Amino acid sequence: MIPDQLHIANNLDDLNRVVINHLAGYFAEAMAAHGGFHLALSGGTTPQSLYQRLSQEPDIARLGWQHCHIYFGDERCVPPDHPDSNFRMADTALFSHISRYRPTIHRIAGELTDPALAARLYAETLQHSLPATEHGPCFDVVLLGLGPDGHVASLFPSSAILHENNKSVAACYVERLARWRISITFPVICHARHVMVLAAGDGKAEIIRQLFETDDIRHLPASRLLTQPNVSWHLDRAACRLLTSPMRPAR
Repeated sequence: MIPDQLHIANNLDDLNRVVINHLAGYFAEAMAAHGGFHLALSGGTTPQSLYQRLSQEPDIARLGWQHCHIYFGDERCVPPDHPDSNFRMADTALFSHISRYRPTIHRIAGELTDPALAARLYAETLQHSLPATEHGPCFDVVLLGLGPDGHVASLFPSSAILHENNKSVAACYVERLARWRISITFPVICHARHVMVLAAGDGKAEIIRQLFETDDIRHLPASRLLTQPNVSWHLDRAACRLLTSPMRPAR
């Protein structure tokens, strides 16, 4: 099914422009509500290009970084300087350029030998640092990439973590990758004020077609986000090239 909040850009540069415009609005909204901005980052190539643009003028000034608390939606169980680390990617693309503003960065301790402990410690971080609501701690914005198998964060098809309703953060072993990962869970994602799913390029066209235009999609983790009112989808035309439904331009 086609989600209600769908923004389709001509290319990756336009997609980043639209996403930054939305982020600036969400930043102002959060500052008015509770005096800070709590943002969860994603790994992946499309989010990485967004971070690179946010690190440059004039877009670096769109957010008041000194008021930002920056988190991660997931992390691989590797040290922070490992080439596969989401933290390392974000540090290179963004953090090293905004350090003068002193944002508060909450890193997942992927280097710990006990993934369950790393997950538990990060859950405690969320509990203590995120704004509290009647339903629990709440992100202002969660950014998510989209994998070709329909995974978001480290919520992979057939993983037991998909059914986790009690923990905000959990460790999961991804069989096909033979790797441990740490991820926030669906209840936390769905409780965020805003969730932005980002997907660009020809490599995402088939999974977008499956999600939007096929019926049996329950096995695709991202399908859970299609009907969530707090979720917006931000795609470029290359990612939509297999769709037969009319496409709306980005705003």
